[in-house]
Amino acid sequence: MQLKHLYIIHRLNYVSIFKKDEYSKGVAMSTKLLTRLFGKGKDVKIILNTLERFKFIIKVRNSRSNEYSTTYRLHESIASEPIYQPDFDTSDSALIRKLEEHNNDVKSFKDQLKILKEHVSVNALGKDYFKQKYGTVQNELNFAVEPSDFGLKTILNGNFFATRPDIKSRVYTNLTSLSRNHRKYVEIKGKPMLMTDISNSQILLTVPLLHKYWAKKSGLGLLNLPDDINTFQKLAESGKFYEVIADRAGINFCNYDDRNAFKKKVFAEIWFSKNSNRMTVIKKAFKSQFPFVFDIIWKLKEVKHNEFAIKLQQFEASILVDKVWKKMYKLGKIVLTLHDAIICNNTADLELAEKLISDEMVKYRIEPKFKREYEEILSLAA
Repeated sequence: MQLKHLYIIHRLNYVSIFKKDEYSKGVAMSTKLLTRLFGKGKDVKIILNTLERFKFIIKVRNSRSNEYSTTYRLHESIASEPIYQPDFDTSDSALIRKLEEHNNDVKSFKDQLKILKEHVSVNALGKDYFKQKYGTVQNELNFAVEPSDFGLKTILNGNFFATRPDIKSRVYTNLTSLSRNHRKYVEIKGKPMLMTDISNSQILLTVPLLHKYWAKKSGLGLLNLPDDINTFQKLAESGKFYEVIADRAGINFCNYDDRNAFKKKVFAEIWFSKNSNRMTVIKKAFKSQFPFVFDIIWKLKEVKHNEFAIKLQQFEASILVDKVWKKMYKLGKIVLTLHDAIICNNTADLELAEKLISDEMVKYRIEPKFKREYEEILSLAA
């Protein structure tokens, strides 16, 4: 198999691990970019057709002129195969040189990339994890791993990235999709990786958008807010929103995984879906509990359903990245972002992050609660 074929597979592997939401919809293969990398437009079609014919990849959606590219996913027969990432030099081939040039053009978030390169590494516990699972020897880096371990392996190898697709978006790094179970294997400047994140963040950040819509539509500002908007805000601030909706829908969850699965369903069916008259159990429960909230979300998604999700993510990034992270970075703190969370290596900085987040959110009349992920990690590091 040629490097060009391997690049396609690597690209799909990368997105499946680090950008799971994008991967679920299929990964766009831009003919323009691939032609630039491969040299000939006809090569692109031949390579994609060959990989599809031999069941390395599957087509998810055909392209439409001037709208979107054809999208692909890995074929299920190889999606769970171990991943091996060899080291290449720009002198190895023209494709490697062009990829290096392309990667330099990608919008890197340079300050967070610098922190990753200088301070983030896999700790002794993580190295022992790889040794026990894959039989590796000390300092050995070139070995294949299961897809679930590939994110941690990139940190072990020092293959860091930090990108921000546009000036309003989230920042994506090696830590973005790192398995929760793997976080204990990462250290920052020789100390455990600690994290604080906003409870029910997307729910909570919905509140200012509801306020804004109501104020404009009613002409009354924030006077006479409907009771269900106030109740929605109280539940968002208390961190009990999902429990109330689950109870209303007659759904029980007993552990973190159950709750997380329910949370994804709520977002998929209400926040991020196209408007539809089909009422699921969750939608019925939500609408009966929060009729005005349901109607406002419906209106905000009416023209383009994904605009609402984009606005939420941009609002989140404006606080976490543009305000809190930048203030801490300017103070000389070793700090990173993970969407609605701040990552650092000591509890004093966690407290500072929470204060700065609270100070920003009070401007929007909301009070966040926080979840810290560090007690288990600190006990393992002791």
